[in-house]
Amino acid sequence: MTDLLEAWLVREDERPEGSGPELLEFLLRYAILAPSTHNSQPWRFRIREGVVEIWSDATRILERIDPDRRQLFMSCGAALANLRAAMRRYGHLDEVTLLPESVHPDLLARVRLGPPHEPTDTDRARCAAIVRRRTNRQAYNERRPVAERIADQILAAAERPGAWMVRLHPRAKAEIADVVAQADEKQFADPAFRDEFSQWLAPRGSRRRDGIPMTKKDLPSALPVAAAMILRRFDLGAGIAARERELISHSPMLTVLGTDEDTPRAWLLAGEAMEDALLTATSLGVSASFLNQALEEHELRPRVAATTGREGAPQLIMRWGYGPEVVPTPRRPLAEVMMPP
Repeated sequence: MTDLLEAWLVREDERPEGSGPELLEFLLRYAILAPSTHNSQPWRFRIREGVVEIWSDATRILERIDPDRRQLFMSCGAALANLRAAMRRYGHLDEVTLLPESVHPDLLARVRLGPPHEPTDTDRARCAAIVRRRTNRQAYNERRPVAERIADQILAAAERPGAWMVRLHPRAKAEIADVVAQADEKQFADPAFRDEFSQWLAPRGSRRRDGIPMTKKDLPSALPVAAAMILRRFDLGAGIAARERELISHSPMLTVLGTDEDTPRAWLLAGEAMEDALLTATSLGVSASFLNQALEEHELRPRVAATTGREGAPQLIMRWGYGPEVVPTPRRPLAEVMMPP
C-alpha cells in the first residue's frame, strides 16, 4: 500500500526554482489531494502558456447519484482550492477565471500565477494541512465537543459571497439522521446504485489508485469487508442506515454548507468553501466526513434546507469532531491526470 500513497508526499524542498511549468506541476501535486465523491478524482489539468486549466473528466461521472454533475463540480472546486492555497504558500497570489468558455463545458477554470505574495501564517498552515487532511468516517469522541472558537474558525473559512455554512442546532440532528437513513435505505434498495457503488470499491490488496479501499472501512456503513458482489446482490440499506444514524447522533458538530444559487458556478464555489473549511479544521486537529447521500436524492433536499434557516440550496452535510487517525486514500499520479499542452 505504501507506494500507492506516494502522491501524499509533497515536500517543500522539492519546489523547483522559478515560476515556469515545473512550478505549476509541483503545485498541482497539492491539487490532486482534494477529496472527491467515491474518491473518483474526476479532474484533468493542462498547463498552457503559464496558465493551469482545470477540466472535468466526463468518464468519471457517477450517473446514479450525480447525473447533473453537482458533486463532480464540487470535487473539482476542492482541487482548485488546494491549487490556490499552494500558490499563496509558495509566494504568489492567484488569478482565477471560472467557466471561461461556454463552448467547452468541461473546462471549469483557468488559474494563473499572480503577483508576488508574502505567505501568511494562515497560508502556511492551510497548505501544510492539505497533505494531512483525511475523510474520517470513524466514530468521533462524543465527550469532546468542538469548542465555539474552533467552530467559528471552520465556519468563517467556508463563508464567502454566494456560499455559507450553518452549524445545526442539536435538535436538528434527529431530522438529519432521519433524512440520511431514508436516503441510505432508498439507495441500497436500488440495484443501479449498488452496482455503481460497488464499481468504486477497491478490494483488499487492490493496486488501483482511485475508489474506496475496503480495507479502510471508509464506507457509509457497518458494511463488512467483503467482495463487492455482496453489494450488487443484496440490499444492505437498513443496517447501513442504522450505522449512519448512530454516527450522526454522536457527532459533536453537524453543519450544512449551502450556496445562494444552484448552478455549476455555485457548485465550484461550494467545493472551494468545503475544502477551505476542511483545511482549517485539519490545522486545528478536527476530523470531518460527509453525508452526501441525503442530498443525492432530490426529493430530500428540501428537508435538509429547512434545518438551516437560510435561503438557497444545501450542497453538503458534514459532521465534525475528534476521531482516530486514518490512512489516506490512494491517488492517481499527476501524470495520469495531465492533458497534453
